[in-house]
Amino acid sequence: MKPVFVAIGGGSGSGKSTLCRLLEAKLGSNVLEVVSLDRYFYPDATTNNRPECIQADKARADLASLRDGKTVSFTSRGRQVTYRPRPLIIVEGHLVLSIPELQDFFDLTIYVDMEPQERIMRRIERNVAAGADLNQVIAWYRQDAQPGHWECIEPTKQEADLILWGNWTERRVEKVSRVLLSLLGD
Repeated sequence: MKPVFVAIGGGSGSGKSTLCRLLEAKLGSNVLEVVSLDRYFYPDATTNNRPECIQADKARADLASLRDGKTVSFTSRGRQVTYRPRPLIIVEGHLVLSIPELQDFFDLTIYVDMEPQERIMRRIERNVAAGADLNQVIAWYRQDAQPGHWECIEPTKQEADLILWGNWTERRVEKVSRVLLSLLGD
């Protein structure tokens, strides 16, 4: 049986990864595999906020392998990554909806939206908690993340099948999981 592919995109800090973690906990790893597009950044990319920083050909080949029932393993930024074929495969990342080469895989596309101020606060909290300097995070956001968002990510919202607000409650996650399970059929 061919897996169902779902893309979850949206701005950095909008709640995409949180939604994927919650769905994975709810649906289980025997049903769902989450493929992080962040694992496909070119190692020498000068930005992570434009489609050209993604190894689209590799991502496409790996999605085709998963579709064909094959496990995918590779090294990304010094870490071993393994994705296994499952009935439901979510491809998650802020750029996933902006890479034309991937769009024909997706049975459903979801854009996770959030107020810009909340997205940057989440991003600052996350980066500073990981040891980054606050001033460097702010400078990076102004010079790279913010322009990349408005030029490459925000425009994809109008093409998404669903637009969801990235403030997750148990009820909302339950509804999203029911929609995803309905795509699998009986």
